[in-house]
Amino acid sequence: MATTMGHIKREELSKAVVLIPSQSDYDRIGGLLAPIYDLVIANRIENRELAALRDELLPQLMSGQLDVSEVEI
Repeated sequence: MATTMGHIKREELSKAVVLIPSQSDYDRIGGLLAPIYDLVIANRIENRELAALRDELLPQLMSGQLDVSEVEI
């Protein structure tokens, strides 16, 4: 421990307090955070899918193999 955390004294570590929530608080916090976690996961999946699509289509577009001149936006 001394090589990576030499600036922290053992006596200071022994004074540290760790709060552990009750099961009901843990469940309530989990219920609040679950939709956020789900959204983060969904966004990461969509990001990977979009990056894969980009990586597949961009070379075709740049080479002229894929023609989008008549596509209306």
